[in-house]
Amino acid sequence: MPFSKNTATADGGAIYSNSGTVTLNNATIGGTSAADANKAQNGGGICLDGAFSTGTMNSGTISYNEAKHLTTVSQGGGIYILNSASFTMNGGTISNNKSIKNSSAVSYGGGVCIKGNGSSGNHAKFIFKGGSITSNTANYGGGVLMTEGGIFEMGGTSQIPSITGNTASPGNGGGVAVGGAMKMMGGRIAGNTAGNGGGIFLWSSNEGQ
Repeated sequence: MPFSKNTATADGGAIYSNSGTVTLNNATIGGTSAADANKAQNGGGICLDGAFSTGTMNSGTISYNEAKHLTTVSQGGGIYILNSASFTMNGGTISNNKSIKNSSAVSYGGGVCIKGNGSSGNHAKFIFKGGSITSNTANYGGGVLMTEGGIFEMGGTSQIPSITGNTASPGNGGGVAVGGAMKMMGGRIAGNTAGNGGGIFLWSSNEGQ
């Protein structure tokens, strides 16, 4: 069964986890068109919040979800990970999600936004081992964006993770925008588009560890 056409007035259009475990096996978060979108101010599809909140995606899709904050930066069209939460992607597809700017602020992380905590050392983490992140859009970090020390690790063994065809407009980091710590051990970043850094844009490195 798909999770589609759900709306949260704050975070996590389809799923919000504050201290639980989310496992996605052949799940559909969103659908096949914009009409199926889950919507929220942050984390149009999913929001993982807190050190005891973890997620794993083995297969399925997170597609056509939307994040649009009413007053400040919109974050994570597909997934928003914050406050030491973690998400591991072993397979599946995150595609065609949007983080949409409002009249006074920009948007971050069309596919995935990972929010760190500055120099505190307590950071959200995204581990990308397999699957694809494709055709997502935001002002900054069309595919993936990490802020304030957020951690992103990319590389797999049995599968090759890919970040392709994402767009950051008119901003930076079509594939990935790095404001934290990124470790790439394998995979493919190709065919992404941005004002600066079509593949990867690095504006700061703040591991806080």
